[in-house]
Amino acid sequence: MNGLEENDIDNPKLTEGVSEPMYLVEEQESTALDELSMVKSQTEPREPDITADVLRREDLDLVFHAIQGLQESFDSKLRYDETKDRVIDTLHKELQTYRDGMVYQVLRPLVLSMIQMHDDLTALLAYNREGEDAAQTAARLRGNLASFQESIESVLEHHGVEAFTETGSTVNPQRQRVLRAEPTSDLTLDRQVSRHIRKGFTYEGRVIRPEFVNTYQYQPEEKTDKRSSEK
Repeated sequence: MNGLEENDIDNPKLTEGVSEPMYLVEEQESTALDELSMVKSQTEPREPDITADVLRREDLDLVFHAIQGLQESFDSKLRYDETKDRVIDTLHKELQTYRDGMVYQVLRPLVLSMIQMHDDLTALLAYNREGEDAAQTAARLRGNLASFQESIESVLEHHGVEAFTETGSTVNPQRQRVLRAEPTSDLTLDRQVSRHIRKGFTYEGRVIRPEFVNTYQYQPEEKTDKRSSEK
């Protein structure tokens, strides 16, 4: 290397006036080219990023569709509320009309039946047969009253109310009520039904007025002391 030993290259006095090695020149040229390329890349205009623009448009489309869906849901809710309000108003009017006429519609048949019974009873009381003695009049009135009672039961049955009389000898507390206890010396009759006083009534199987009955109540006979009787 120009008459110098390899170890003498690092000595500045020995290398003074000697040209630089080739590898150093190549490194300097490479560094200069890199700097030039960097400056060029910074000064040249960049091409638009088409992918980013496409993504932004897709995001905007998603937002637009979401807003459109919310608008449709809101409009649907408004239509539903309007329909619901109309239905409620209609039902309220129908209920008011039904309530106004309900009492009349329910009571009208019963009232008409009671008016008919009133007319029948008036006719019975006004009837007077000439030449009839007291016994005959009493028997006739008894028969008329029995017929009138049957008419009342028929009217009640027409309105769903049925009369009943229990057939058992033992009191049924669910369907009967004891009015009075009648004394008896027969122990086997204790608490048994002695008389049926008034019929009971049911409506659709439910007791609305129990049957009224009397029952026997056992009372042992008082034994008289012979010694007290002799005195």
